[in-house]
Amino acid sequence: MMSENNDERVLNPWLLHLHKLSLALKCPICMELLDEPVLLPCDHLLCK
Repeated sequence: MMSENNDERVLNPWLLHLHKLSLALKCPICMELLDEPVLLPCDHLLCK
């Protein structure tokens, strides 16, 4: 069985990746998760 300290070492990298993913999927205009994302010619993603 893993100790609590080992659990934190395993979970922290995953939480960091999930946080980065949530930031990448967030609309910079409405600050929510992208809803019907549109890719602009400048490579920015926005909600439709």
